[in-house]
Amino acid sequence: VAWGMAARSPPVAPKQCTGALAQLDGIWGEAQRDTWASAFAKADPEQARTLWASTSQTLSQYTEDWVAAATDACEATRVRGEQSDETFTLRTRCLHGRLRSFAALTGRFETLDAKSVARAPAAANHLPSIEACADPERLAALVSPPPPEIEDEVERVRERLASIHASEELGQYKLVGEAIAPVVEDALRLEDRALHAEATSLQGRVYERMTEYPQAQAALEQATLHATASRHDRVLAESLGLLALVVGGKQAKKAEGLAIADRAEAAIARIGGDPEFTAQLASRRGETYLAAGDLQPAREQFETAVAQFTKLKPGGAQLGDTLMNLAATT
Repeated sequence: VAWGMAARSPPVAPKQCTGALAQLDGIWGEAQRDTWASAFAKADPEQARTLWASTSQTLSQYTEDWVAAATDACEATRVRGEQSDETFTLRTRCLHGRLRSFAALTGRFETLDAKSVARAPAAANHLPSIEACADPERLAALVSPPPPEIEDEVERVRERLASIHASEELGQYKLVGEAIAPVVEDALRLEDRALHAEATSLQGRVYERMTEYPQAQAALEQATLHATASRHDRVLAESLGLLALVVGGKQAKKAEGLAIADRAEAAIARIGGDPEFTAQLASRRGETYLAAGDLQPAREQFETAVAQFTKLKPGGAQLGDTLMNLAATT
């Protein structure tokens, strides 16, 4: 079974593309599910059954989608002969990142408390898209792998970043605040600018969550510089979008915030568009206008964001927050 990079080879029988399920060994099995169900019960005995049922259903579907996508990526090159080896490698790298995010989230379940366990269903729903790993424009935006001599170290740092991101999704902000600085230092030490962009972007998001806005701005500005230098366009778009909120919405610098939002819009276009980023950007422009007391343009931006979030994830947390902001404009 081969899931990594390979030279072009002639089509082979489908049985050669049957190893995806084995990639889940030790990540999503009966033993792990029993352990996590117990962790949910310990964190919130009254709501555990409902919370775990919702979370496990989402995670089960995610793993099924992952196996199907990994199998299709292999068969498209090695069975059907309709896809290049280069595209197979890109899809495999993308799917590896998705599995990293999945393992990072489930790896935090044993640290759950009554507050964080309530966020677990939403965190599971917010795992990165599997479908994007078959999108040519998304794949084209993937950064080049690091040099072989630091590849293992870079992967370990990315695993730590994924764990910190999972903790953030679960609302474990104290833990995140303590963990992020050493990871940023390690990313800087490795002199991999794409990795440093990822680390400082997450650091900026952590500071924003902790309402430490000047620190968030400084980290996000670093992220945009390193993302630009490394052509890490997705991190650039994400960082600029959040920077627009931090500057315009949280520090009430309207002109500066809206200018950054325009840069974020251009960065989103560069990656071929992203519905979630676009919805977030409308909401963040709305917050910038709201902070300046400009209620009409704020309302228009929030209404746009509500329509977009409703299409993406009805009932999601971002939709709820935007609806609250929209109510503040009336």
